Amino acid sequence: ETVQLELGGLPELRSKVTTYGYPMGGSRISITEGVTSRIEIGEYAHSGSMSFLLIQTDAAINPGNSGGPVMQGDAIAGIAFQANIHSDNIGYLIPTPIIRHFLDDVRDGRYDGFPMLGAFTDSLENISFRRYLGMKDGQGGVIVTVVVPGGGAEGRLRPGDVITAIDSVPIANDGTIRFKQGRIYYSYVIDTKQVGEPVTLDVLRKGKPFTVRYPMRSYPFRISWFNEYGTMPRYCIFGGLVFQPLSKEYLMTWNKWWHNAEPRLLYYYQYHVSDALFPDRKEFVVLNLVLPDQANTYLTELHDKAVDEINGVKITRLEDVPEAFKKPRNGYHVIRLDGTTFP
Repeated sequence: ETVQLELGGLPELRSKVTTYGYPMGGSRISITEGVTSRIEIGEYAHSGSMSFLLIQTDAAINPGNSGGPVMQGDAIAGIAFQANIHSDNIGYLIPTPIIRHFLDDVRDGRYDGFPMLGAFTDSLENISFRRYLGMKDGQGGVIVTVVVPGGGAEGRLRPGDVITAIDSVPIANDGTIRFKQGRIYYSYVIDTKQVGEPVTLDVLRKGKPFTVRYPMRSYPFRISWFNEYGTMPRYCIFGGLVFQPLSKEYLMTWNKWWHNAEPRLLYYYQYHVSDALFPDRKEFVVLNLVLPDQANTYLTELHDKAVDEINGVKITRLEDVPEAFKKPRNGYHVIRLDGTTFP
């Protein structure tokens, strides 16, 4: 007989939780106990890049516990999902606010994910910088450094704006807000909302305060920066040339990719938003590999390069590649790669 479990709230720090699961080393259900040691914003290893609210516990969480409930009393306090392999007795669970967000999101049969503010911000812990921006001593806030093209903040915020509060919750100069017994990064307020819900910001622009309100959108990414699961790779092969979109999964084919991948591609991946690189490109297409073919003899070293145009046609997405090859120039296919200067 199965029993329905209810979702509880956030556990208090130092309160006990109980994990259930089938970790390696046995076939019967395993039950371990521990205390809630930390509640903060941290990276979710499954996504590989996204950070949300998570709960740290010293209850044993090992491979096989993932997906199992973590209980407090008769209610679910979270779902076990990752552990710190470099430490002993540090495990993490997905808390109920994130679980509820997912369940509310998929209620209409579609997953939209989490919204984003639409801007990148930096802390303002330097008092001289705050005074330069027209802030009063003791006034808190974060500075807008980049407004994301296609995001909800486009046309509403500007670089140099200071966000002093989000939904009337004051933001400190280190980017944190009050949360339970301590403080947490302000992104928690954003993560409680669904895509399309409005956010209200108190803003200081050149020393003058005003309020802005707009609906938040999901991240309008042109380069997939997260881990992908169950997604078949997209590619196009012509004359032994293999073309693919740039993505994190592509860069991860290098060992220690954050050090060893092609430098230009790493730059595109990391800074294409902040440096407004090639705004006309909907994605960055890469010449991935040159397969042996009579037409491409001695070109095997030309790989892992971003493609600018083919036969005079600008390549803004992968679908442009086969269309461009339909239009050879004087009997030749001419491919221009980023960084080349010849005519």
